[in-house]
Order: sequence, then C-alpha cells, then structure tokens
Amino acid sequence: MSVSNSPRRWHGVNKLTWIVTVLLWLSLVLTEVEATWKPPKLGFLTRNRGGAATPFLGVVDYRNKPKEAAAALTDNTLSPAAQVLQQYLAETDESSNARSSPRSTLRHQYDQFYIHGWRWHTLSVVRQARALSRVPWELVDVNDFQKAARFVVDFNLRGLQHIEQKVFFPWLKSSVKAQLLKKGAPQTVTRALESVVHQLEQDQKAIRKLGNELMSTVSNLDKSPQDNQDTLCATMARQSALIADRTQSMMDTETTVLIPLVARTMSKRQQESLNQAVIQSLGMWNSRLHLVSMQQALLGESPEERVLFARSIPKLAQRMIPRWKRLLYDPQMSILQDL
Repeated sequence: MSVSNSPRRWHGVNKLTWIVTVLLWLSLVLTEVEATWKPPKLGFLTRNRGGAATPFLGVVDYRNKPKEAAAALTDNTLSPAAQVLQQYLAETDESSNARSSPRSTLRHQYDQFYIHGWRWHTLSVVRQARALSRVPWELVDVNDFQKAARFVVDFNLRGLQHIEQKVFFPWLKSSVKAQLLKKGAPQTVTRALESVVHQLEQDQKAIRKLGNELMSTVSNLDKSPQDNQDTLCATMARQSALIADRTQSMMDTETTVLIPLVARTMSKRQQESLNQAVIQSLGMWNSRLHLVSMQQALLGESPEERVLFARSIPKLAQRMIPRWKRLLYDPQMSILQDL
C-alpha cells in the first residue's frame, strides 16, 4: 500500500475498536499491580457501580425463528402479555413466509441478534448463585465464602441489574416500542411489551431484595455463635437458590419473547447503538471480571455457544482471560469451582 493511501486507511479504522485495544494492553500492564492489592470486601470491584458486562456482538440469527425460540417454554409457563408477544412473533413469521425447515443449531437460533453479553451476563449470575447454594459449609472457610458471596451479589448481580435498569429496559420501552409501531404492530403488542418489561422490573426488585437479605446473613456469619451457624448456612443456601431461580425465570422470558422480538424488530445498527450505550456505562476494570464470569458460565453450555463466544470476543481479550481469571477472579471465587 502506498504512503498516500495510509491516511485514508487509518480514517476507516473503527475508533472504538482501537480504544478498546489500547485499554486492553494497558490492562495487561496494570493487572499484576492490582492483583497484589487486597482491599477489604472487594472494594476495587464495587467502587464503580456502573460496571457490567460488555455486550459483545455476535453474528447469529433469531429473526426468523420465534417458534424454535419459544420451544424451551410452553404457553402455560408464560404470562398473558408474553403470550401476546409470542403470538405476534408467530404471526409475523408466517406472514413473511418464513416457513423453512426447522434449524436447531445455535447459530440459526440467534441469527440477527447481537447483544449476547446480556445473555451471558445473566447466565453467569444464575450459575454463580446456584453454586453458592451448593457450597459444603462444613468444608469452607467463612472468609472465603464471604468473598465469593460479595463477588456474586455486590459485583456481578448488581452490575447486571444496573445495565438492565439504566440502559436495556428503557431501550425496550422506547426504541423497540417505537420500531414496533413503525412496523404497524397493534397497540395490544406494544402494551404487552410494556407489561413484560414491567414484570421483569418487578422481578429485578425482588431479586435485589433477596440479594440484600443474603448479604445481611453473610455479614452475620462470622459474628454468630457456633450453634447458630448451621441455621444461617441453611438460610444462605435457600436465599442463593431463590436468586438463581428468579434470575433463571427472567432469563427464560427474555430468551423466549424479548430476544426474538429484538432480533425481528431492530436492525444490527440499532442493536449496536445499544451496545455503545452499555459500553459508556462500563468500567474497564470491572468489565474484565464480567468477561471471565461469562466465560466460566459458558463452560457448561453447548459447544456451539462456546464457539459463538470465541467468535464474538476480540482475540486480544481472549488471550487475557486466563490471566484475569488467575489474578483477579480465582482469589474471590475459588470455593465455587466445580459446584
């Protein structure tokens, strides 16, 4: 390439990609320094409450698969509003002559959906909360469990809820609703969307309350007499399981109707605009640990899901994951390994 063409080539480089690359290299330098600092109660994790998962962009399809997307749940398990959205997706699928033979691969299941970081972040909360409920209390150190609980609730769960509350749910109620109306969707559909999002917001409040109750129990664990610790441990197991169950229920609704609705309604450019809004709410340091959490949660998923993750994450970030896990994630989450 001639020298005269290089400015034009540089002008075409995505500025956001360049900035992220520079920050990742900076992180490589600073990770070792941060790993040697051990602040109380995960202070370096919770300092920026805006931290949340980076919504890495996939290139997979959901737009023409509302029926397959809904296969995981029966109509009886969906709210009436969610059933309205499900019916709308089925009808628009038929009207667009999308009656091709069933395709079961994950690639086709999420075609034209690009906000996978939201799915993976939610999944990581479910996996971690479930692991907390299975901790063998008699074999673990109280301080180790407290560190893990703070990571799961104060960092990962609160990070997810921050992005949903401040970015994703408002986007569903404004941009997605407006696009539905533009496409001629009846008001029953837009009202159903508002109702589904409202229910998710109520579920989120209930989960936040459960998280607060769990952390209150955790903080009292090392202060209680020995004969009361068995009761507290049973309470923590129940609270953790409830967080996992309620978050899984939210994820089921999102996967069944909201993700195919977004894929059907919003263009790639519109979804990437949401991604940029999320990135603006992220802290660089927090996003490293969310990325590790997502990668760990996907270890128990299908090979196709892991391939999607690998294709969606920048190569440099993938090379950094083992380092971040060893220096930043494992010291907080070691007792939850293999649970």
